[in-house]
Amino acid sequence: MLRKSNLKTKFKLIEKLVIVLLIISLTCTNLLIVGNALISYAIDSNLDSQNENTINENVKFDTFFDEGNGNTHYLVYDVNNAEKQMYMNLSVKDGYLKDAVIEFNDMNYTISNIIDESEILQGATNNKLTLRQIDTNTNVNLILTINKILEEKMDINNLDKNSKVVLKGIYVDNNGEEQNIEKEILLNVKLTGKYDVELKQFANSYLLFNDNNKTKALISVKLEAGLKQTENRLPIKNTKIEIEVPKLNGIEAEDSRILTKGTQATNGKTIEEIKQEENNTNYDAEKGILTIETENKENKENDGKIWNGNGIDEYVITYIYPAEAISQIGDNILTSKINAEIDMYDGAKIEGVTQGNILLKEQFGQMVSLELGTKESKMNKGKMYANSQREEKEYETVYNMEIKANIEEKDLVDGIRISDLGESFEDNRGSKYATTIGDQTYTYYKKIKVSKANFEEVLGIDGKITIYDGNGNILGEINKDTKVENEKYVFEGLAENVGHITLETTKPVKEGTISIEYEKAIRKDLPYSKEQLRNFVKFNVSANIVEKQGENYVQVENESSSIKLEETNTKANIQINKDTLSTIVNNENVEIKIELDNNRENTDLYINPVFRIELPEYIEDINVKEANVLFDDNLKIIGVQKYNDNGRIILEIALEGVQDGFSSGTFTNGTNIVLNTDIKAKLLTPNKTEEIKLYYYNP
Repeated sequence: MLRKSNLKTKFKLIEKLVIVLLIISLTCTNLLIVGNALISYAIDSNLDSQNENTINENVKFDTFFDEGNGNTHYLVYDVNNAEKQMYMNLSVKDGYLKDAVIEFNDMNYTISNIIDESEILQGATNNKLTLRQIDTNTNVNLILTINKILEEKMDINNLDKNSKVVLKGIYVDNNGEEQNIEKEILLNVKLTGKYDVELKQFANSYLLFNDNNKTKALISVKLEAGLKQTENRLPIKNTKIEIEVPKLNGIEAEDSRILTKGTQATNGKTIEEIKQEENNTNYDAEKGILTIETENKENKENDGKIWNGNGIDEYVITYIYPAEAISQIGDNILTSKINAEIDMYDGAKIEGVTQGNILLKEQFGQMVSLELGTKESKMNKGKMYANSQREEKEYETVYNMEIKANIEEKDLVDGIRISDLGESFEDNRGSKYATTIGDQTYTYYKKIKVSKANFEEVLGIDGKITIYDGNGNILGEINKDTKVENEKYVFEGLAENVGHITLETTKPVKEGTISIEYEKAIRKDLPYSKEQLRNFVKFNVSANIVEKQGENYVQVENESSSIKLEETNTKANIQINKDTLSTIVNNENVEIKIELDNNRENTDLYINPVFRIELPEYIEDINVKEANVLFDDNLKIIGVQKYNDNGRIILEIALEGVQDGFSSGTFTNGTNIVLNTDIKAKLLTPNKTEEIKLYYYNP
């Protein structure tokens, strides 16, 4: 006999609830015979020539927009507006319409809300409305809220598209004769918008150098171009940038060049995907104009779609001036003027201009620079927590560092060195906890990846990158013979004791950026406790770059980045194997299943958990015949108790044990608690939809 639980625990209501339809005494199915007389209408190219008539004069149907100039089948949808309204009119004069549905095909919008004052709507999905029976002399008016579809990779056809709205149903006349009704309305939705050019320039470097015993000046400008709008935007078709090559104290530049660091505003390409020689750049010497043109084309990498994501087009424009251009008296000022023209796929054309003065007084910037980041914006603590609960450590936590080494003047650089400076955890007070403790480093390298296109462009086909460990020992080399995966050279096979490395390149043959990825892991035996890990909020990484000039190495800069550490969460689901319960007979072998959802690293492992199931008030009794735990050897059921709380039956399932690993039940959402029950519903209960609620306690 089950007893009321005396266990006092704190429960948390999970988000998901199982809806159970109780009490079906009798189910009837009406069979009908449907005729197959359908009529196809030829629609004029002017969609507003469509009318409301169907094959039967007693049934009328139309759907349309109203933008203030009367009903129309055309909508120009400014994507800066949140939503639009679609109207539907359906009327039946004599007889009635049954089994009616309205289907939507080839949509470039979604439906988010429906106003149905006549209460004729029985069900709705994004592309189908199901209607109740429409009787004689009934007019149905529906108002649908529609929203634009804007995606990072967008089908160009969705910018201006005809969708089909189709009414299907069976009309029954006053004599009981049935007739199939099918009426199609075409609606055109054209997406458009209003945009502004975002155009910025920054002074990047001013350096004096010696070239064949002549002093020259290198001046570079960083340019960013794109749209101010980061949301509700349509795709760019083409970006054209014109740079007026400036004179310095009336003297023309000896050389000018453009380094493209990314075109993510126009076509979504990062520097790893760009080959500089393919850039559509042109220099008009007569006008002194440098031109860059970037297109956004449909391509296979985007599944035949066009790019519509956020980002900026980023360039570094470098000028070389002779010594005589540098005035020895007073300030030197370089005036930089840049124009941008952007064509949008919706036909809009927008322009922008930026002009600024660069004061050339003290030298600034470097011939080489370093950018450091991480591929992941967050790292979950789940595997580290799991290891802290295990005697035999099992899980390593993998993360990826991204490094971009920028070389602005190849002739002045004989090579570069990039070294990692270690990692650390950081708590919410700013205190740091190193991953190197004593002589042991608890992170290690798994793979080193280098963009093949960037490598060959900057270092040449015969270029090399030598890899050293933290003690200066050579571990290997990346060169033209290194294994290639996904257009990247991949160096792997590093031992777990390789916690620090240095990369050294040969002399660059061209200005550009070398893109490098480090795949690293936090070791299984990280010595920090679960209590310490709970306080960590960030994981910090750092690196530095050194420039080689002849036989000398010149320290350039250190860079750091961080990954947010993410907490795990407890989440469980409840399932029942029957949709309906009867009030007439006892419902036998009803399976209630609790899925612990603990098969992923971002979920908590369970320690002596307790689950409480609250049944609907229409349940008179429940008999738990069997209770089992599946897909877990560490958790065991120590009790299943039943009691009444405010007229509702409560089941409380207590488990004992400590999970030390993630469940192998991939297709079962982790560990399962399965109850085999017989359920008795109250006799006079009407058809009813009720909720079964699950609460849980996991200390």
